[in-house]
Amino acid sequence: MLDDDFLSAVARLPEVGDPILRECDGIRRVLTRAAELEATAAQLRQHAGTMAKVLGRRIAKSWPPAERRAAGLED
Repeated sequence: MLDDDFLSAVARLPEVGDPILRECDGIRRVLTRAAELEATAAQLRQHAGTMAKVLGRRIAKSWPPAERRAAGLED
């Protein structure tokens, strides 16, 4: 995985000019955005899990207790 150490090392090279530095900044922005999206995805997965539990409880209300236990819907 690409990390900031590589980009920092590139920036220290004497031959590096503004175009390459701008490209490194662009890469950092993309990596930051990727981290933000990963956090959002984790939150959405957690929310989906909560929704599934609520749905399971709602459906289970119409089932006899033995069937609820068999389906793993008893708390």
